[in-house]
Amino acid sequence: MRFTTLGHDHLDYHGTIEAYADVKQRFLAELPASAFALTNADDARGRFMVATTRARGAFYGTGPKTLLPWSVERCDERGMDIRLGPFRAHTHLVGEHNASNLAAMATAATLLGEDLEPITAAIPRLHGARGRMQRIVSGRVLGIVDYAHTPEALRLALATARRLRPDGRLIVVAGCGGDRDRQKRPALGALIATADTAIFSSDNPRSEDPRSIVATMLSGVPAPRRAHVRVELDRRRALQLAARVAKPGDVVLAVGKRHETSQEIAGTETPVGRRRRASRCSAPGQDARRGGEPVGEMCPDSALSMNLRRTSVGAERLTGFPRSLGSCLRSMSSTASSSRTSALPSSRK
Repeated sequence: MRFTTLGHDHLDYHGTIEAYADVKQRFLAELPASAFALTNADDARGRFMVATTRARGAFYGTGPKTLLPWSVERCDERGMDIRLGPFRAHTHLVGEHNASNLAAMATAATLLGEDLEPITAAIPRLHGARGRMQRIVSGRVLGIVDYAHTPEALRLALATARRLRPDGRLIVVAGCGGDRDRQKRPALGALIATADTAIFSSDNPRSEDPRSIVATMLSGVPAPRRAHVRVELDRRRALQLAARVAKPGDVVLAVGKRHETSQEIAGTETPVGRRRRASRCSAPGQDARRGGEPVGEMCPDSALSMNLRRTSVGAERLTGFPRSLGSCLRSMSSTASSSRTSALPSSRK
């Protein structure tokens, strides 16, 4: 069994991060002596997780006391060159968290008796899961979709996106899921607002009013950063807005929705491409209309890619991309000369 990291997640069930950590530790404590317990030495709770286990303990990470110390030697939007112990490998994945996961995989295989050389030779053929730091458009504008929905994961996604194009601006579209852990919403809002342009939108509001969710996110945003935040509850329009304001060299990062093909709104799954009226987006008895128009929802897997496709002449289409972000970004380049703007349009109230 492997422990990677512990973040602010599922606290609506566990109550506190300490209680959540205790549950994780019990999983490893119940392992038999014949098993092994692999834990991340770079995580603050890594050693705590194996303190009570009877299994054979092993560590992976960047430090010298791990079985295969790892490091990132180069990283750009096409992938990374990483070192795993005595071996080097290239991967199409990006981000130090992905390098750490590859090190965990290689270490686990080694503990199971596998030869490390063919494992590292196979790494270049591995592709990440859809919606996990997935580059969907790589051209004048870089478009990325990621599933980050905890403060820890979002912090990594933002840092990785900035490193890929350090001279460009970072534009982020994000929200928080309804009927889930409310404690993390202010922290997520504060992190999203560190982007050069932050667009708060809907992300599976479920039975909650999207306006209430976004209001809680905004409560965590420091006053000096509020000028960088726009609110567009219609996810499709939010993604179109992100594509419209992006300029060559920028990164558009859509987080939370990954590859999903629907939004859950008021108990109903809304397929890609279908819009829901405000009454389906709001909590019972509440009106979600803004400016006389209903708030619609559309899964980002078909909204952002359409607009990016129209805006990005010569952009490289990456395989397996979610359509919405890629289409938005690709559409950007073909109309860049006529529609380029230096300022965000004001949001509807």
